[in-house]
Amino acid sequence: NREFILVVMVSILIGSGLAYWFMSDWLEGYAYRIDFEWWFIPMAAGLILGIALITVTLQSLRAVRSNPVQAIKTE
Repeated sequence: NREFILVVMVSILIGSGLAYWFMSDWLEGYAYRIDFEWWFIPMAAGLILGIALITVTLQSLRAVRSNPVQAIKTE
């Protein structure tokens, strides 16, 4: 679980920098320019981290609750 969170955090850091650069460059091409607010990046990072945590937790709970005998029978 910790390794997965570490991978998600590293990908958020890399993706945040690239997203900021691409969005700033893209938004400069418009006649009515809007600013790329600083809070977009932490909000998106929190949303991504929350979805990742929920997904990992639900899959872990499903694995804990499953019957190993049934899993072996179906394989």
